[in-house]
This record gives sequence, C-alpha cells and structure tokens, in this order.
Amino acid sequence: KYRINRIYYDAMISETDLLSYHKQIITEMVSYQDTLHILAQGIGLHRIVSHLLYPYCCTSNQLIIVLNATEHDRTEISSIIKSIHTNVQYKLYEKKKKKVVIDVDEKDTANPYSSNYWNPPQIIESSQYTTPQRRDLLMKGGVFFITTRICSVDFLLENVPLESINGIVMLHAETLNDYSYESFCVSLYRKKNLNGFV
Repeated sequence: KYRINRIYYDAMISETDLLSYHKQIITEMVSYQDTLHILAQGIGLHRIVSHLLYPYCCTSNQLIIVLNATEHDRTEISSIIKSIHTNVQYKLYEKKKKKVVIDVDEKDTANPYSSNYWNPPQIIESSQYTTPQRRDLLMKGGVFFITTRICSVDFLLENVPLESINGIVMLHAETLNDYSYESFCVSLYRKKNLNGFV
C-alpha cells in the first residue's frame, strides 16, 4: 500500500461539502488495493475522483496516471482539486492559529511528506513535451492526465519505469474493451508492477 500524506487526507475527508456517500466511497477506495466503482450520472464522479487524487498532489515521489479522461474531466477535476487545496490549507492554518496540535509522526513532517508540498495535476498531450522531458516530468511524481497514445508508447518503450508508477486511475471504464489502448496500458503496467493500484 502506498503512503499518502495523512495530514491532507484527514483534512480533506472532513470537508463539509462532501456528502456521506462521497466519504464512504472515497474511504472504501483508499482502503483497498484495486477497486471498481460504478456510478450513475450525476452522482459526483468528478468530486469523488478529485478527492481521491488530491492527497497524491500533496505527497512527493508518488506517480499517479489518469487515463481515458475527456477535456471536460481534466478541467473539472483540476479545478476541484485546486479548490480542495485552498480549503484544506485554510483549515490547517486555522488549526495552527488556534494552536491545535495535529497528531503526526516524524516522517509526516519531513520531506517527502511535508505538509507544504503541492504539485497540482498536469496534462501531457501529444507534442507538448519531448520523450526525455516527459520522463523527467513524470519521475518527479504527481498526478498526470496522459493521453492513451502517449501512455502506450511510453509503457512499451519503458520511457518511464513501470515500477515507479504508484497507480493508474481509469475513467469511463464502461467505454473500454479488451482491445482498447487503455486495456493494453493496464496490462503492460500490471505485468511489471504488482504493487500499484488500478
């Protein structure tokens, strides 16, 4: 199980705008290695995915790849994550201001789990970066929305070591089949990385 920044996870999950079923879904998904949640339209897919990805934006050396996201998904999820970060920062500031002690072990206050770390989600599209630039960017960690074509090429050529990827989040799984690029990427990932989540 990969470690996320617990300070940010706890502050985020206590956020008041989350409905109880959102909290339940998020808690279940964080508790298990691989999960599949089927949500009807209007249930809050973007809100749930944003809250799942947010702790990884606050923890360095964690690489999460999001596949099969539409432009609307990327924009909406990135916007919600930035909003969550603002709210969490305010809550943490208020706690410090009131001199409330946050119960954390030493590792959480030291890098790479520093409460000051923030790396918003990034989008990698076709010709935006060269292969070496992409590799350097991905090796720094964070949450990346990557097109399936780039992901499959990078996975095949091992431009990014698959063992260094902590997880893959697949959106709109109902649109996939056994022969889709997304399925191919996940099978390549799973062959080299048995510990990461999907």
